[in-house]
Amino acid sequence: MWVPTGGRDALRDAALEYAGWGWRVAPAHYAHWPGRHRRTRRRPEGNHPGIPPVGCSCAKRGCTTPGGHPVGQDWAVRASAARAAVLGWWGHVRPWNIALVTGEQFDVWTVPAAVARAALRSIEAGDHPLGPVAYGPRGWQFFSAPVGGAGAYGWDLPPGMSYSGRDRYVLAAPSDGAARVRWYRGPFGGGTPRMPPWESTLDALLGGARSSAVLSRTD
Repeated sequence: MWVPTGGRDALRDAALEYAGWGWRVAPAHYAHWPGRHRRTRRRPEGNHPGIPPVGCSCAKRGCTTPGGHPVGQDWAVRASAARAAVLGWWGHVRPWNIALVTGEQFDVWTVPAAVARAALRSIEAGDHPLGPVAYGPRGWQFFSAPVGGAGAYGWDLPPGMSYSGRDRYVLAAPSDGAARVRWYRGPFGGGTPRMPPWESTLDALLGGARSSAVLSRTD
């Protein structure tokens, strides 16, 4: 409806792969873009990522996250890893984005780009395990094994850093619009992706936050 058929196919194929690993997925809204051709549904000439969307498929006036939130209030209940459910959502004309349920197979830590770069240097230098990493408008997403229990919601995380655990979600690649998400280090390969311990992931991200804060003060 708002993207070429190839875009819908990519969303469907990705959702099927995530579900195949036992990751529960749910459809998320998509954005309307100014100047998109009514027949081809392509973005304006040049495909400029800086052009803001003008609306959301939720049709709510003033939506602050066009294409960036799940469909329906009961999305967490309806989310599924069943192939039939995925094909029912992504097998038709609507190019739903993909929401991944967190707190089950993985948790996700979202940080600014500067923190992500510092953390990646630390992880690679120390030869520590690294899980899937994605990036989008809300920041860089580091996947880890679940914290469990109440999670990290009561923790005092540095500014700009957020945590998605039980009963929450993140948008997954190749979600588009204001929620455009792409993999930096994809989870693809043989078998279900392995997640690193949350403790080592959090330590690296907190270290990256400290490093980036020091650098910003010395600039």
